Amino acid sequence: MQGWISIVGLDISLTACLPNRNFREYFTMPVTKQEEGTSSKLRVVDHLKALAGDSNHLCLWLDCDAEGENIAHEVLAVTRRAILSNNPGTDDDMRRIHRAKFSAITPKAIQDAFRTMEEPDAALSRSVDARQELDLRIGVAMTRLLTWRCIHLARRANPATRMISYGPCQTPALSFCIDRMREIEGFTPKEYWKLNCSVKTANGGTQSLKWLGCVDETDTVLDTRNKSSKGEDSATFNEKAARDVMTIAKQSNLVVTDVTRSEESISPPLGLNTVSLLEVGSKAMGMSPKGLMKVAETLYSSGFISYPRTETTRYDPNGFDAKSALRQHSSHPDW
Repeated sequence: MQGWISIVGLDISLTACLPNRNFREYFTMPVTKQEEGTSSKLRVVDHLKALAGDSNHLCLWLDCDAEGENIAHEVLAVTRRAILSNNPGTDDDMRRIHRAKFSAITPKAIQDAFRTMEEPDAALSRSVDARQELDLRIGVAMTRLLTWRCIHLARRANPATRMISYGPCQTPALSFCIDRMREIEGFTPKEYWKLNCSVKTANGGTQSLKWLGCVDETDTVLDTRNKSSKGEDSATFNEKAARDVMTIAKQSNLVVTDVTRSEESISPPLGLNTVSLLEVGSKAMGMSPKGLMKVAETLYSSGFISYPRTETTRYDPNGFDAKSALRQHSSHPDW
């Protein structure tokens, strides 16, 4: 019976350390990694080494994305020597290191991942190291530069300001938030008129109608809630045009001269990537990004959705049965 150590969702944070120097030097000086403070206090690395010392194989079950691959290699870095020391003289070192790839926590996905173990992807992990190093160098250098050049301006608003921080990822996101805030603050409500028109049919029923081409395009109310729609049905900023249409409608007897039938196929909606998930949750449900991701993580760990932190809009056909999850909802009393 061989011993296994399986690493599931464990994050060993390694902090890059740069000394406090002139900001220009941050682009050339070496970067070193050290164990993050909390992990050090909890002796995470010591525990991993101890477990690895009693194991013949290492199985890495980290998130199936670039960040997860990087964490997997951090775990591998502190356990590999112990794993391989249990099997001296063998020539199959990497065959004892296994990487599970999965996008959902369902029985089938986990079983499939266990049957199709792969080797860890060193190139993908190095790409994350490169991105982290660039973020660190640019962030630290720009923070020192901005603090040096602009701290006197910031202190006009808040005299207690000691630093102006810059993040290569967070700063563009902050810009989007500020632009949106300015749009909201600068929005001026404007009255518009919407005509609800219906006719009685010969069989005693009623039929709702929409107007087509009755008002100038410049007066049409845009439907900002539906990106695929050019304008809101039967709505205009021109009150006179709306009243003219209403007058004509009241005085008209309609005769159907032609009926045209057509078929339309509606494609099923795409899966949501992380950005789309946050957008839909914010607009439709008024949820904050933090609250929404907390709910998404709970649904993911319960097996109802695939991995929520993703850039793809496709379901893994072998790892997540979307139809099965939907069937559970179709007969749910809440719906």
